[in-house]
Order: sequence, then structure tokens, then C-alpha cells
Amino acid sequence: MQVKVNSKVSIRVQDTLRNARVLTIARAAESGSGRGAMTVEINNSDHAFKSGVVALASVELESRERLLLPAGALRISDQGAAAFKIQDGKAQRVKVQYALFDNDTVEILSGLAENDVVATTGAHLLFDGAEVKVAVADSGGERRRSQEGAEPGKHPRGERKQ
Repeated sequence: MQVKVNSKVSIRVQDTLRNARVLTIARAAESGSGRGAMTVEINNSDHAFKSGVVALASVELESRERLLLPAGALRISDQGAAAFKIQDGKAQRVKVQYALFDNDTVEILSGLAENDVVATTGAHLLFDGAEVKVAVADSGGERRRSQEGAEPGKHPRGERKQ
């Protein structure tokens, strides 16, 4: 869900919390990246919030299921954004549409499905058709097993199997 006019906003200045609402959203706001300016209307009839004070604003959005990936899983070039889906032990470059979720995470809007296996590390070394080794992490984040394929840390162009 995106920010819309009348979306609820919480404004915090030090220990004071107030409810507000989105009044306007700048035309230059980028829906894909989530960056842009908006004007928020807040009741400040008691003048507790002074001009020039730094405030923290939190926009309340409806929760929904999202497909999230580490930002490092994306390859962004003049051909657009792509991720590498792993299928039958080979990397397949897939064009994706994305939005920034936070500094280290992107939301995939199109191009990948929920159960797709995606290269999340070493994507910068991959190319279409590269053989890969899939490492499966346990609940503690440790790698515990892998499939046959290219050795990690070696440039894939030098590891092509014919």
C-alpha cells in the first residue's frame, strides 16, 4: 500500500506524540522508490510544537504480504533491474520491478514469485546460465548443505562448463 491523502500519521517531538493526517503529496514523489515530499496536517492549537523543531513522522499503512529481498540481490543496469532466479542449478536473469523497503531491503513488485529461489549473495558475479551452488541456511543463519555447481568466490565467467 502506498501513502495516500488522508493516511494517518503519528508525529513525535521528544516525548510528545500527536496524530496527524497526510494533506498533500508532491507530484514529484516517486511511487517506485517511496521517496518524495508530503504535507501533514497536525492539530497544534496549544502551540506545543514550535517552528523549526525536528519531528519523527510515522505513516500508518495497511499491512499486506510483501515479497522482500536484500538489496544486494538486485543487479541494476541500463537494461533495468534484475534478480537471478535459480532453476535446475543454473542462474536465470529475471527482470523485476521493485520499490525500496528500507536501506538494505527491496520489495519485489513483479518478476518473481513467492517460492522462487533467488541468489541473494554473489549476484554481481552471475550471468544468465551460470552454474550455481545453492547454500541452505538453518534457522540460525548458518549454511548447512549445498548442491553441485560453481565454486563460491570464483568469477563465473572462468567457471563455465560446456
